[in-house]
Amino acid sequence: MDPAVQSRKLRTEGQRLVEIAPGALDAAVPGCPDWVGRGLLAHMVTVWQAVEALISDPSPERPDLGSFPPAPSDDDELLVVAADTLARLVGAVADADPAQPTWTWSSDQTVGFFQRRVHQETLVHRVDMEQAVDLRTPVDPADALDGIDELFSVLVSPTGEAVPRGSLHLHQTDGDGTGEFLLTVVDDDIVMTREHAKGDAALRGSAEDLWLASWRRRELEGLDLFGDETVARQWMELAP
Repeated sequence: MDPAVQSRKLRTEGQRLVEIAPGALDAAVPGCPDWVGRGLLAHMVTVWQAVEALISDPSPERPDLGSFPPAPSDDDELLVVAADTLARLVGAVADADPAQPTWTWSSDQTVGFFQRRVHQETLVHRVDMEQAVDLRTPVDPADALDGIDELFSVLVSPTGEAVPRGSLHLHQTDGDGTGEFLLTVVDDDIVMTREHAKGDAALRGSAEDLWLASWRRRELEGLDLFGDETVARQWMELAP
C-alpha cells in the first residue's frame, strides 16, 4: 500500500482510539480480557514507539524492544504521550520506503511489514477501545480483508491440538463480494488462497464481520455458517 495512504489510515484509526480513551480508561476491554482501557492505551504507546523506531532507523539486527521508556502511569500524561507518539509515527510511516530492508519477525524483511502491521494493530485495538464503551465505527471493507489476509498468511501458525481438522471458506457478502479466502492446513502450516472454492466449512458475511470473527472480536452467530461448524470454530479460535 502507498505510504501516504497507509499513513492516512493509521492516523484515522489512531486518532479515533485516542479520542475514545478518556471515557474508557477504567472500562473492561472485551477483546483483551486482562486489560481495562488504560492498559490498552499503554500498550498502544509501547507499540507506536517501537514501530516508529523500527521504520525510522531500519537495521538487519534485532532491536532491543525493552529499551523504550514505559508508558506514563498518570492518566493525563498517558493521554498526551499517546497523542504525541501517534503523531510522530504517522509522519514516520508516510516518510518510510516500504521496500527498505529491515529486521522483522516474519519472512517479509522490509519496512512495509511494519507499516501494514501497525495499521492493523491500531485498527483492531481501536475496535477494542470502542467495544469497551459500547461504541462502533464501521471498518473499511478493504482494511478488513487485508486484516484477514495478514492474520492467516503471516500471524498465526497452528500446532498440535490447535490445528484445524478441515478447510474453511470465507465469503464476503457486502461490496462487490470479491473478498474470498480458502484456508487449509498442509503439514501443520496454513495455506491461504484468495479464491472461490468449497471447504469443509464456510462462513459468509460482511468483510467487517468476517474480520471481527477472525480476530475473535465477535461471535459466529449472525454469520451464515455452512458445513462443519466445529471446523469453522477451530479456525476462528486461532487469533491471539
